[in-house]
Amino acid sequence: MSKNFFIVPFVSIMILGLAGCDMVDSIKDNLSGSKKSAKPLDKQAPAQKAAPVAAPAPKPSPAEAPQATPPIPANVLASVGSWTITLDEFNKRLDAVKQAAPEADVSNSDVKGAILNDLIRQQLIVADAEKSGVGNKPEIAEAVKEFKNALLVQEIVRSLTENVKVTEEEAKKFFDENKDKLLEPKSYHVREIVVGSQAKAAELFAEVMKPEVDFATIAKDNSISKSAPQGGDLGFLDQAPFEEMGKTVLGLKVGDISNPFTGPEGIYIVKLEEVKGGNTYEYEVIKNDIINNETITKQDKIIMDYLDKLQKEIKVQVNVDLLLPKQ
Repeated sequence: MSKNFFIVPFVSIMILGLAGCDMVDSIKDNLSGSKKSAKPLDKQAPAQKAAPVAAPAPKPSPAEAPQATPPIPANVLASVGSWTITLDEFNKRLDAVKQAAPEADVSNSDVKGAILNDLIRQQLIVADAEKSGVGNKPEIAEAVKEFKNALLVQEIVRSLTENVKVTEEEAKKFFDENKDKLLEPKSYHVREIVVGSQAKAAELFAEVMKPEVDFATIAKDNSISKSAPQGGDLGFLDQAPFEEMGKTVLGLKVGDISNPFTGPEGIYIVKLEEVKGGNTYEYEVIKNDIINNETITKQDKIIMDYLDKLQKEIKVQVNVDLLLPKQ
């Protein structure tokens, strides 16, 4: 069978969904024969004698009469086979759409109709898939199982942690006990000189160590790095471009010039111009961050305690030889 076997019916469903009432009514009328177009008068066939009228067909007995489809319950918005969706359930779907796409106007009747049509089309396909046995495929069953497991874990974690709170008193205590570690991040204003050889680096190092010599001028005239036109200025760095520079900068005081060291583009000499940050935060500035972080810490402990309890109650075995086969 062609891979495109599904295209025609799906497109037909979309067309019927988008066509509007007039087109659907027209299709119904054409199928039922209730509206037959008359031929133009000048092309009508000549009149003929009326044929004998046949006796009316006997009416079917009550047992033979077609069964009318029962109306859907008052609280059901739509049904497809045995599947139903109530108005409350549909409104929850609309809320979910709004959360996923805040720009969507789910109060708009056209948007509501489009969402309902999508649900109906989905259920039409699901119903046919279940009838054809697609749902019995191992990969489908496994995916359903994994999804169910994920929902179960999510619900247990939610029930364990939803009432976990950190008070402001607890947050203040944490701040007082750790304030020397709660520091603003530092940033370092660095200039660099990069040259291609140790000999050139030694020459320039001797030059820049003279008090009267300007580091930026030497960098502009001699450096081979991209920062040379700016006098080797790298600006304020939160992170060093490479590990060796980071180690070197951390070992400098403001105004210090480093010994030459090797880096990705050649031999480097750096100067530390200024340091920002590194001060202790004010409590009010980081109070909310402390509360959030401590809440997560509490929640993690509750979950780990719960897992420890389960491991004592439920036997767990791991075949290490299969996980890490011997060489």
